[in-house]
Amino acid sequence: MKSLKFLVLSVLALILSCVLFVGCSEPLNVYFDRLLASPDVEVNGTDAPSVITPGDQAVIGSFAVQDGTVIDPGFESFPMEESGTEESEDGPTPSVSEGLDFRISDDGSYYTVVGIGECTDSEIVIPARRKGLPVRYVGEGAFSGGTQIIAVVLPASIEEIGDSAFAGCTNLANVELSEGLKRIESSAFAECVSLRAITIPESVAYIGFFAFAGCDRLGSVSLTAFDGWCYAEGETSGGVSVDAEVLVDSTVAAEYLSASRCMYCWMRGIYG
Repeated sequence: MKSLKFLVLSVLALILSCVLFVGCSEPLNVYFDRLLASPDVEVNGTDAPSVITPGDQAVIGSFAVQDGTVIDPGFESFPMEESGTEESEDGPTPSVSEGLDFRISDDGSYYTVVGIGECTDSEIVIPARRKGLPVRYVGEGAFSGGTQIIAVVLPASIEEIGDSAFAGCTNLANVELSEGLKRIESSAFAECVSLRAITIPESVAYIGFFAFAGCDRLGSVSLTAFDGWCYAEGETSGGVSVDAEVLVDSTVAAEYLSASRCMYCWMRGIYG
């Protein structure tokens, strides 16, 4: 069966080469961006592996195309987006979680993660893209009450964490937010009693009512930007400015956001 599949893919690749690249004087290679199971046969003078790992591409024909771009000829492996563990300056990043539930926007331009679905991970790593489109929002109540969740990693594509998105995740101890996040909505992390510290990216300009209420162990909120913060009873009401020197102290910021001033919404760059 594997041999038959590989043969079909090879034939399709050669047909594409005839249709799309007639007149090309230099030989090119074909790469596929999906997991392939190939027989132990010789391909372009090289023994093909029996299994090609996710995130790799396999040479099976006479030209190379990736995302509509012709790649230089040669037998190489090109890492694909959203596959496996990726390397960064800080070392490898964890693989994205599989089985999460998503909803596409009405205009078909982005996705919202709306639930844990069939995912059984204790560390939830939300992908930056799904089916070629950005994942921009964590939906209202998406992971609320998820007691199996101990860690959450959000990519830079996420712009907003919805109301009560992680509320009641009582074992959630580590949250990694990325630059690009703009809003943390009301009760987003309420009653996350295992959360002890969190860093708020500079891009965040709004933290909703009770966003960290009931986070009894939250002892450190590190604000990347200290200037221009205020708290108010609503987004359109007058706000009380907070001195940057006060918010530099992460323990004070934690006490404000999780207890004494958690009943207000917090905004930056609006008043004062």
